[in-house]
Amino acid sequence: MKFIISIYIFLICSFEATAETYTVNNKKITIETIDDYCFILPTDEPEKNIFDFYSKGDKKPRKLVSLLFPCDILNAYKIEMDSFWKRYITPPPFSQNFIESIVDLNLLKDDYHGHEYLVKDIICPKWAQEPHPLSKNDLKKKDKLELLDQQEMGLISIGFLDSDSETCYFGILNKFVNSDKSEQLLLKVYAPKIQDGVVIYHYYNSPYKNFQSLEESVSTLKKFIAAQ
Repeated sequence: MKFIISIYIFLICSFEATAETYTVNNKKITIETIDDYCFILPTDEPEKNIFDFYSKGDKKPRKLVSLLFPCDILNAYKIEMDSFWKRYITPPPFSQNFIESIVDLNLLKDDYHGHEYLVKDIICPKWAQEPHPLSKNDLKKKDKLELLDQQEMGLISIGFLDSDSETCYFGILNKFVNSDKSEQLLLKVYAPKIQDGVVIYHYYNSPYKNFQSLEESVSTLKKFIAAQ
């Protein structure tokens, strides 16, 4: 039995797609993955359950196009969902590390092919000028316990984190209470990009532990965007 399961895991991992093409309002968008992250397909069972769960919070005009999960978590879930009934009584797996690609449906009306420069020339400067309660330097000076003690519940904008030849990187901290009533911080690092003629926003979500975890999250999102 263990041998059969091992073969099944091998087959799942061997055929993971490295790219997926999505159609949104007649616009085709191709997303590439990075090492250790696998696509959650919005139409395929049982992973559709995960996609639906993570897209619940989206409100128009925002639309979740692509969702990537750690491959080990996704593959374990696929193996566990080996029957019709399990798919409907088992809650989706939970991960605090995942990558989202989101579009604004209002911006799909226009074709941005050849206008990639708008990201660095227009979007990044505009975002950098907006007020942000926290800065990268604030996080460098404060440890996690200080942040938990000083910040209110909910989303806190960090502001500008970094930039490269492709885009600029900004962040959000989300302070919330776990089911065991402990407080936690989740980090969302995001960046705009124009690809396939579409303005798309890429997000990397992860637990916030310390300043190093912030730098690691920015690095992960940079790697993801470089793959596009």
